[in-house]
Amino acid sequence: MGCVVPSFSPNSSWFDAAQSQNIQYLFQNTAACAGLTDTRTKPGSYFGWTALHYAILADNEEIFKLLLPLERNLSTKERAVVQFQDQLIRIPSGSSPVHLILYFNRVNLLSICIDFMCEDIRIQHDLCQCRDSAGYSPLLYCPVLDNEACAIWARNKDALKTELRISDIRGENFLFKVVQQNKTEYISLVIDILTEQKLINIEITNNKLKETMRDLLKPNKLTNKNWRDETTFEIIQMIENAAKV
Repeated sequence: MGCVVPSFSPNSSWFDAAQSQNIQYLFQNTAACAGLTDTRTKPGSYFGWTALHYAILADNEEIFKLLLPLERNLSTKERAVVQFQDQLIRIPSGSSPVHLILYFNRVNLLSICIDFMCEDIRIQHDLCQCRDSAGYSPLLYCPVLDNEACAIWARNKDALKTELRISDIRGENFLFKVVQQNKTEYISLVIDILTEQKLINIEITNNKLKETMRDLLKPNKLTNKNWRDETTFEIIQMIENAAKV
């Protein structure tokens, strides 16, 4: 899974500093407190969150850069309901830093994550393969949340290669959710990656394939088709065969 549940902390000052964005205190106490999770019950606090999770909520790049190398593989402990931009966001337990970035559409923080991934393959593993309590990796949320951060994550080759065949607890993979949400713009991303990996050979130099895929995504084409039982490879194979007709 990539992410792990961190240890709980009795140190409320660390999390007070995280929420008040006191970078000096956090820097001075990183060695002792990084990796601990919040046990406060005060309003606005979230049980089981790390300081990195609060940095994402606050959209603080400086704190995020400080803590990402140390807390990148730590997930939230419990479900949380967060008031954000005049709406309530329900966040499952087991959510990773990238999950939260996608929920809150933190494009700038996502760019930092992607830069880190380019530097260290271990960071890529931690950020891409974590699944929340619903079995969702970050990529699986992209067609569902459909915001700017999601579009960037779905177009990142490392994320797409790593998460393409991950399924949630209902057996639904990325391509299933693309079809379910009727997000035709994501289909070409899948084909590009599979073609690059030489898993299939698809000619995409003309519009015929795109038209075929768009047609396959129409609801009437999905009747009596249980996409949960199809692997990503088999679905793409079906699209390829249809495009040749």
